[in-house]
Amino acid sequence: MSWREKVTRWAEQLKRIGDDGLLQATNIYEKDNYQTFQSLAVAMTKSAADETTVFEPLEAALSGKLSPAAVADAAVVDAAGRLLMIRRADNNLWAMPGGALEVGETFAEGAAREAYEETGVRCEPVTLIGVWDSRLYEGVTSRFHMYQMTVLCQPLAGAKIDPNPSHAVEIKD
Repeated sequence: MSWREKVTRWAEQLKRIGDDGLLQATNIYEKDNYQTFQSLAVAMTKSAADETTVFEPLEAALSGKLSPAAVADAAVVDAAGRLLMIRRADNNLWAMPGGALEVGETFAEGAAREAYEETGVRCEPVTLIGVWDSRLYEGVTSRFHMYQMTVLCQPLAGAKIDPNPSHAVEIKD
């Protein structure tokens, strides 16, 4: 990968951090900081490009416009037909493991990564089973649009629950 490609990828990540941060910002100082991430993304992309690239459309697209959030959930079903669930720490409700995608990550890759991060179970994506898009988040209309994909996954042979996952583990039969 060339240095231009590396810088462009870093810029994409900074843009995503800025977008996500603006969604969660609660005061003018936080908003200013996350807008700085967006400005840095534009500057980095300009620095990495060749001299003939026109940036006005890029600046317009990146300044103040929020990208849709891309989210993947993993419906991990074992050979016995059991569905792997997590209990969310923020609202204590049961859910499938899932979360926001990283820049450049496919929905299948993100679903498998989230399942592992949240439960310690390594799994293999099988097929896409659900597609949703909405501006609702936890019952409230949000400033951003969310694309949520649910991917059917199967645990890898010999997969065990990690004793130290990022989320609390509770096994129910």
